[in-house]
Amino acid sequence: MRLPGVFAVLTCVIACGRADGSLDGDEPLALMPADARLTVDLAGSVTQAYTVAALVEGGAPVDVTDQCTLSLDGALGVVSDHVVTVTGRGGETTVRATCATGVATAHLVVDLTGRLVIGATT
Repeated sequence: MRLPGVFAVLTCVIACGRADGSLDGDEPLALMPADARLTVDLAGSVTQAYTVAALVEGGAPVDVTDQCTLSLDGALGVVSDHVVTVTGRGGETTVRATCATGVATAHLVVDLTGRLVIGATT
């Protein structure tokens, strides 16, 4: 999997990693995309996939997505297999990747569209 070269959200403290490029567990983590904006219809759903990378100083990012668990702050949607699904709800939340070596966060905004008719029309 190819990971973007620019990481906007970093948590933890920058560390060196090992000279052979393997992970020592102190690398900072990045959750991507760092900022996402989705639009969902009142009667629809929308998804956003996330990846987590360990950032090795002087080396390529290492995909550690399968070693982390994703969650959302609040009840904006659900997470399954590193994919957030939102149905008929708008708002903002923090997406959190919890890994054995640290935590990374991302910002998610969901815009709600559609029409809601209340009462009978005459």
